[in-house]
Amino acid sequence: MTDATTVSHTFSLLAPYNDAAVLIGSWDGWREHPMEKGEDRVFRVALDLPEGTHRYRLRVVSKSWFFPGEWREIADPWARDIAPDAVEGAEGKTDCAVIVVRDGIVGFPGDNYHWEHDDVPLPPNDMLVIYELHVGDFTGGDGDDGNGRYDDVIAKLPYLADLGITAVELMPVQETAGDYWGYLPKYFYAPETAYGDPGDLKRLIDACHGKGIRVILDQVTNHAGSECPLAHIDHDYWFYHETTDQFQYGPKFNYEFHDDERNEYPARAYMLGALQQWVGAYHVDGIRFDATGIMGNMAFLREASEAIWNKEGGLKPFIRIAEHLPLDPAVVENDGPMDAAWFVDFAHQLASTVVGQPLDGHDPESWDGLIEALDPRRAGFTSSQHLVRYIASHDEERLLYRIREAGIEGEEALRRMHFAVTLLLTGYGYPMLYAGEEFGIDTPRVVGENNLPWSRLETPEGSGLHDHYRHLIRFRREHLALRGETLDIMHQDPEARVVAYHRWDEGGDRVVTVANCSATDQGGYTVAAWPTDGPWRDILTDDVIEAHDLTLTATLGPWQTRVFIRDSGHEND
Repeated sequence: MTDATTVSHTFSLLAPYNDAAVLIGSWDGWREHPMEKGEDRVFRVALDLPEGTHRYRLRVVSKSWFFPGEWREIADPWARDIAPDAVEGAEGKTDCAVIVVRDGIVGFPGDNYHWEHDDVPLPPNDMLVIYELHVGDFTGGDGDDGNGRYDDVIAKLPYLADLGITAVELMPVQETAGDYWGYLPKYFYAPETAYGDPGDLKRLIDACHGKGIRVILDQVTNHAGSECPLAHIDHDYWFYHETTDQFQYGPKFNYEFHDDERNEYPARAYMLGALQQWVGAYHVDGIRFDATGIMGNMAFLREASEAIWNKEGGLKPFIRIAEHLPLDPAVVENDGPMDAAWFVDFAHQLASTVVGQPLDGHDPESWDGLIEALDPRRAGFTSSQHLVRYIASHDEERLLYRIREAGIEGEEALRRMHFAVTLLLTGYGYPMLYAGEEFGIDTPRVVGENNLPWSRLETPEGSGLHDHYRHLIRFRREHLALRGETLDIMHQDPEARVVAYHRWDEGGDRVVTVANCSATDQGGYTVAAWPTDGPWRDILTDDVIEAHDLTLTATLGPWQTRVFIRDSGHEND
């Protein structure tokens, strides 16, 4: 510190094989400050900064094969906050990194946020009911006056808590360059400014915790957007020269490259730092790793998993989820690096079954495919806590849209939707909802702005479907049998397309789901090998039916599901 109004701060840039770098900033009219490379191959310059909020950029002689020897002006790839506005004195792209000098300390916007709900107990993993949402789309649609920002999500938390949601999974919130969904990140350490500032995101996460709702962040670790500044500094130092798979999302991180001069894997170090920052600074309760299958690097996944686990410190419930396609149980089984994986086969097979058409490589007539979707152990999974099951996500068309596209309308469409929801919420694995499905959104998938039409919640169809979700979610939360490891496909009738499965716990809690997987009315249908005799209540209709001689007979209409528990006073017999 040189006097009472300035603070000395050292700016740095890792660019080991670049020839020169310069810093410019708003505090002195964007004057150039040459940076010097140290023996560790990091460029640095120390400056005296006044109190206030400042913006800065870097100029570097590129090593990238498409800009060889050119001066490129970029924002700091390690920036914790980005100002994407036009800035006087900045050329070309106008993103700037943001730092704050406050009370003699150099920090970042939002780093002085005071957490209010860190002491609130959060639901353990077995209680997870996940709700995937896009911050920009979640509010601002028909029937809602929000603006698609972090604060607008906070306003909806009472709704989510009432629905029974215990974890929100936010689609990527890293700063991007025009990619609305966030799957082409530009800055991996900074939150998306279109939704608010870093303090706003922390306030959203804190508010979720105050409602007993965990927050899972969807993190892109396979690739970056083409405008990522790392690609402009030295593309092949961070990324493969060319992508190594058929997917052309953007520059693909090279987690195999080892810099012998610095004795580190640079791409791994960069991404591990980003992940630890999100876990530590933002207090999140889980990470969903995007596209781990095409990443093809279990060693990095294990290192990343251990790094964020160590950062979190085991002080609260935490989960690491993989989107691993094609599906491979090895990512979670036998000491695999992740806790759980998206079980995409459930969504695809169920959609094919319900719509009655081949979809996503699945056959609507495949009874074995349907049974495997209901019992993932047949696909090699050994625990219900290794799976996240859903009927739609951002990657699929919404199920109700698919049903109606197949020409199925009216009550028939809703019956099939209720059927699928019941299998989701009484089944084996963590259930996940895609925002808006619970009130019947049936619009096509749009990879871009598509705000939820909240007015549908006020329609008879939307409110009825919402009540079905809410009832089953509460039922799941109240019954240990649905959150444990037990599952017995106790009845299969491929000809009639009826299946029944039994779930229970050691305390005597028993739940039996019977499903007619067809449009044929089965009338009074008898299920043998029933768990126990006595009265059983269907929680969807409140009908009480007596089981005799370990058989139960119940009406079973087209696409009807019945969920039975022992009647009150007999549940622990």
